[in-house]
Formats: sequence, structure tokens, C-alpha cells
Amino acid sequence: MSSQQREREATHAGSWYSDNGPELERQLDGWLSQAEVVHGPARAIIAPHAGYRYSGAVSAHAFRQISPVLVLQHRDDVALRGPGHAAVSHADPLLYYSIEMMLPYVARVMQQHRDRVTIVPILVGSLTVEREALYGRVLAQYLAEPHNVFVISSDFCHWGQRFRYTPPMDGFSGPIWQWIEQLDRQAMDLIESGSPSAFSDYLKRTRNTICGRHPIGVLLQAMSSLQQKQQAGGGAPGVELKLKFLQYAQSNRCVSASDSSVSYAAAALTFH
Repeated sequence: MSSQQREREATHAGSWYSDNGPELERQLDGWLSQAEVVHGPARAIIAPHAGYRYSGAVSAHAFRQISPVLVLQHRDDVALRGPGHAAVSHADPLLYYSIEMMLPYVARVMQQHRDRVTIVPILVGSLTVEREALYGRVLAQYLAEPHNVFVISSDFCHWGQRFRYTPPMDGFSGPIWQWIEQLDRQAMDLIESGSPSAFSDYLKRTRNTICGRHPIGVLLQAMSSLQQKQQAGGGAPGVELKLKFLQYAQSNRCVSASDSSVSYAAAALTFH
């Protein structure tokens, strides 16, 4: 481990996911075995970061699209130590929570090459659209490199009084959970379209509580930057960027105003 790294206990092990290594590996393997490689090899994924009892099965559909062979590259420092420990450079508490729920899956998918993989944690706070575009342009060159995979950590709609999000359903006659799914799938469709402006306009209009909306916005901006370079002749000809959602679920099917739920979605980005 390099001098700039430090090992830190996982704060959510034993609560949000098992702190027993063999048991955790069995759970991860079980979820991964139920997912198929249908949109890979992934150059970026979107995966939820809730407790595994709620979102573990959904996350598997995103992580299953990662190809260890594609991302393998030699590094001198080891950024991953196992299900209970992780070495994170200059770890901020908020950043660590965001990355911690991703690490067990990354470790399992890359288990044969752990000592040759570097994890670079990036904390994305509340950004303006202009800042999302700026960071998207900066990160686009790394997204273009086939040995890199971007893991975007995000849940989708947080609905309920405890989340301060119970907007009017505008005459929708079905149960609340169906309205939530409809709201989320509008976002998913716009994200798949690859349009940063369309996604930004949607968020302004609906105020949907997608907690990773800014990292998703940065990813869309990076994709847009690559496509613009390609159109201008600065990128590989004929490369198609396709972002696709693979799985969706909710923690609870809300039917009354006193209910609450969090939505989870898994997506993968491919280059062809």
C-alpha cells in the first residue's frame, strides 16, 4: 500500500451487508449468477448503494457487465483489501459511504486480479450544469480508455414524508408505487438517450430525488464530449456509445401517504 493510502474499517459491514467474508461472497455470487451479460463489456455502470437486502440483486445486473479482462492493467498500489477493509486515498467520510457499498462487488468481480487494479474514488457534490459539463470534459479522456470502468453510485426516487418528497400525482389513478416507477422510468429513458440537457430539464421539472443525479450528469456530459470529438474527427470512427438500464426495483410498494420507499436501478454503458 502506498504512503498516500490508509486502511480504514468499513462502517456499514455487519449492518448494510454481511461482515462475514465467506457469507458475503456467497450472497454476491448468488446475485451475480442470476444476472446475465446482456449489455457488456461495460465502460461505465450505474448501481445502487443501499443495503444489500434491498439493492444487492439489482446491483448484480450492473456489475455482471464488467469484463475483468478489459479493465486489467498493472498497478503498483493495491486499492482493495477485501470485504471488511478498503484502502482509500484521503478518504472523506461522505465519499467513503458512497464507495463502500460498491467495493464488495468490485472485489468479487475482479477477484482474480485484485492486486493489479487501482480504484480512484471521486466525490461529486451538488454541481451546476456548467460544472457537470466541465468535469465531464475532464473525465471524457479517461472514459475513452478501455482499461477504465466508471462506477456511478446512485439510488433513484426517495419517496415519502421522511424524504420530504410527496409531490402531487396530477390525476394519476393507480397506486403510488406505480406513479413512482413511471417517474423513475422517465428519468431512465432520458439517461439512456445520452442527453445531459434533457436529464437536467427533467430534474428541474420533477425534483425527483435521485441522489446520484450529479454523478449521472457528469457521466452524460463525458459521453456527450466524446461524441462531439468523434463527430469533429477527433475520436475513433464509428464508435457507438449505448447506455442501457437492465433492472429496476423498489424497497417498498407504497400505497398510502404514510408509506415510503427508495428505488434502485442498474445500467451499463458500452462502446461499439
